[in-house]
Amino acid sequence: MFRSIGLQLPPTYLGWDVGTLEILECKSPSDKISPLLHDLRLMARTSVGHGKMYRDETVTEQVCWRGKKGRILRLAVQHRYRYCLIIEFRKKRLGMDTTPAFAVLWLQDIIDELENTIHLPIISGSKANLKRAESNYTYNLKEQLGTMAVTLKFWRGLGPYHQRLASKNVATRDVWEVLNTAMDNKEINNAMMEDVDTAEHSLSSDSSDDQGDIDTLGGLRKQVKTSLKNKAPSNDRGNNDSKADPFKQLQEYNDHSDQLHRHHRGLMQWKVSPGLLWRGNTHSQHL
Repeated sequence: MFRSIGLQLPPTYLGWDVGTLEILECKSPSDKISPLLHDLRLMARTSVGHGKMYRDETVTEQVCWRGKKGRILRLAVQHRYRYCLIIEFRKKRLGMDTTPAFAVLWLQDIIDELENTIHLPIISGSKANLKRAESNYTYNLKEQLGTMAVTLKFWRGLGPYHQRLASKNVATRDVWEVLNTAMDNKEINNAMMEDVDTAEHSLSSDSSDDQGDIDTLGGLRKQVKTSLKNKAPSNDRGNNDSKADPFKQLQEYNDHSDQLHRHHRGLMQWKVSPGLLWRGNTHSQHL
């Protein structure tokens, strides 16, 4: 006979394989890190994303690195249980920059959607050590230059930072297209519901009007359609936008290009454009 059992896995084993990694800050006490590393910038990278962090001069108690202008650094993650996060100390020099030290964090050790603060050893940055550390989870490196506390958070699922990955992977591109279409439809539905509520409120407040139910319903539909038409991106040649700044027109087109192309507008209104796109996608699948 079969008897079921309850298995409770650790939270670190129940995470998603794809997500976005937020690095809030990297800190280290001044006495626990080599003075040669204090003023160096950090390069954090995953298998599909990378970003830079700089020292925050406003923090005087210890050495602290944050994203540019104090922003949170966000990196795309794919195959989270297969790869690690590499944090390199980058030193400028004529030609290619050098990496005198680095730290490694295996993403399987963090819990999804929970702020984690993990203490990492800072290791001497020879090429051999870096290659061994990012390819071997259990490898113990002895050449340590200090420790560093990294505060980060892992968000599940695809995000805006996976767009570069979607341009190279066919399966991810299809999922990306579905998500974008769903978001566009959600925005349109939300706008329509807001307009309906506004129209109902304005019509109910005007109780002295003697119009019939048919006129009221017709006015409601007309107001909603007009509002949606005004909010939708337009690509008409004869509108007043043709007299606007051409740079603003180009920026507006780039912001709404995906939505326009899904409706066969913009460049996709010409027959040759969808054909070229299909040929390019077919060729990339056979490479």
